[in-house]
Amino acid sequence: MLRGDYHPPEYGENYQECFTIKLFHGGIFANKDNNCLYEGGKVDYIDNCYASYFSTMSLDRVMNVTKIPLPMGYAYKRSRLNLTHGLTRLTIDQHLAEMLQDVGSMRTVEMYLIPPVVPYYFPWDYSIHVELQDRTSTTKEKMCRDN
Repeated sequence: MLRGDYHPPEYGENYQECFTIKLFHGGIFANKDNNCLYEGGKVDYIDNCYASYFSTMSLDRVMNVTKIPLPMGYAYKRSRLNLTHGLTRLTIDQHLAEMLQDVGSMRTVEMYLIPPVVPYYFPWDYSIHVELQDRTSTTKEKMCRDN
């Protein structure tokens, strides 16, 4: 279930495996005084996630619900750590298992979407004429050529 504000559900004793994803997206990571910050963007909450059924494929389904285009990279913040020391990329199921073990008493995981890096293409400008300078050989270069 997707919601935009934070009024967490009450996970009782019967829902030990349930947790909520606090999803940060659309912002940027910044560095201020050697501390990692996440600035701008939006926050959405995805409730009633079941740990025993959660996988990397579940993350892609979450993106479909939030209408965020794929592909995206995923990261989570370890509980009791700040972003500088606790941000961990989710690349394999083992990282996901570590994230699920780290769900604290609040039953909430802070996740961050990382957009792919798009290489910039700069076309060649053939109209620029570059002249090479005539470089005189140094004494050391002359000695190498003569031997």
